[in-house]
Amino acid sequence: MKIYIDEAGNTGSAGIIKNKKKGINFNSQPFFALGMLIIKDDEDAKNMLEMFKRFKEMFSITSEIKGATLSTRERNEEMEYLFNQFFDSIHFKINIYDKRFYISTLLLRTFSDNQIFYEDTVFFYTQASILARQNNTFFEHYCSFVSNPNKESYKQYLSFLSEFDYVEIDNETNLIKNRAEELLKTDIHMESINQLFLFEDGSDDLYDLINLNALFEAITWIKQDNELKNKDILFIHDNIDKIEDIIKKYSFSENLNICFEKSSENVFLQIIDYCTSLFLHFYKNTQQIFTEKKEWLPENEWMLTHYSKLQNILGAENIKYTLPIQDWAMSLCVKDMFSLSMPKCNIVFNPLYEKKQIEITQNLINNSYILPFTQNILRR
Repeated sequence: MKIYIDEAGNTGSAGIIKNKKKGINFNSQPFFALGMLIIKDDEDAKNMLEMFKRFKEMFSITSEIKGATLSTRERNEEMEYLFNQFFDSIHFKINIYDKRFYISTLLLRTFSDNQIFYEDTVFFYTQASILARQNNTFFEHYCSFVSNPNKESYKQYLSFLSEFDYVEIDNETNLIKNRAEELLKTDIHMESINQLFLFEDGSDDLYDLINLNALFEAITWIKQDNELKNKDILFIHDNIDKIEDIIKKYSFSENLNICFEKSSENVFLQIIDYCTSLFLHFYKNTQQIFTEKKEWLPENEWMLTHYSKLQNILGAENIKYTLPIQDWAMSLCVKDMFSLSMPKCNIVFNPLYEKKQIEITQNLINNSYILPFTQNILRR
């Protein structure tokens, strides 16, 4: 089996703006997506290549086109063809990340020593979902601290967390605020600082962490679904700038069969680029539409309908929503409402939204046990 992997969303970068003392670098790209194209055998590869050849001939494509361009008006015909003739629930998987949410989960896992994650997964995700809604200053201080960790900056960061004006959460249930206040009363040791010091080489962003986490989750996902070992799978990753060095440095490379190729020379990487870029495009725009409370305006129906269509084509079971619970529920509501003849209004949306949140909660309870074994699965 061969798995082709591509990324979209500034390749996961999340940190402070280079050459500046403050400001996060992911304001314009707050989301990250990793896509996988699954090719089971030579016959599968042959069929996919024939489909791709027909696609290129139909639209007179003579060179590589990037997935990001398919969402433009000039490429709408090509995009519709991919939706209707190419993408499916057999060959494609997507992991969509909210970078603020991911940083929030890192904070919670660090300050609770992972305990709350395993003991009460729903509470963990609920707290992370709330933290993800804090303003940019909250995330700027985290990124600044992990880029320069020492006793003084650690104390300053704890003071910031204890004094920050949080929204949508009271002091009594705010795990981060309460834990920061406790730690300020204790002696600060380098051991506790190193828990937040996430980089061995003094890197100034979270590029390593988000990309690697998404990749390892994807590999684990494939191995569990197919009950395969490392020797049975070859992973081919798009050779994005510096990604090869990062993966080789931090991954269990002695156990994983992974190589890196240029998408311009590999049509399978081009295909997964199309799917990954389009999914990220439709999610990002759908998120913005709901944030601005413009979801029922006629001019936004095309965008929401296509996000719904792509989710239904791939199947929710092939999409990992690493998002705040409320945004995960919103996505599932769009998936249902814009694929069926349902009235597009809050009267229909609100009860469906509550139902989806309950389903997500149950999903978290049912699947939380899987996560502690990720490292062992990767090594097999």
